[in-house]
Amino acid sequence: MALKAQLCPAPGEVSGWTRRQVLRHLAHLQAHGLAQVSASGEWTRPQTLPTLEAASVEQQVVRERIALERQVFRERASAWVLARRASIAACQERAQRWWAGLDAGERALRVQRLSGEFSTLSVWQQQQRKRAWEERNLRRGLDPAQRHAGWLEAQDLREFERRREERRAWFANLAEPLRQAYATSWDEHRRRYGYATSVDASSEPR
Repeated sequence: MALKAQLCPAPGEVSGWTRRQVLRHLAHLQAHGLAQVSASGEWTRPQTLPTLEAASVEQQVVRERIALERQVFRERASAWVLARRASIAACQERAQRWWAGLDAGERALRVQRLSGEFSTLSVWQQQQRKRAWEERNLRRGLDPAQRHAGWLEAQDLREFERRREERRAWFANLAEPLRQAYATSWDEHRRRYGYATSVDASSEPR
């Protein structure tokens, strides 16, 4: 790959700098669904490719953020939208009551199952799933950044630190290309929805 990109003169002459450059660009492609990497660090082309505008990541993030904010602003005075939000909020309230009605063991099993299902998704699929959740919150009139900040404030410090250490160990055991792909995806998600930027790339945004 480095040879085809004209970053080295011969197959056996790949320097450390060249390897880092190739991995950085592959991680960039991964963030847009144009490349995928296995747990063993093997990069391949996805069977289906997303359709993206020919724009930089920063421009795309800004454009989509502006589009969402404009949509929320335009819909603010609509009675239909207000009724729709009320309906969504009622559904959410019913779901919360149902969840609260489950015993602790059942909740733990469901969390474990759903977390396991999410972890089996590719980096690109996880990014798209989280984006769908955030845009659903925007349609409900919730600010993702404020919601995330409130979630952080409500955490038990000891439990949060325990999970954080587990995530650090998990992240450290990933292949380098996969670490770069996750870090790029998480950074893009933070910037898109206004989360406070973390200086620790090994901690996934929740």
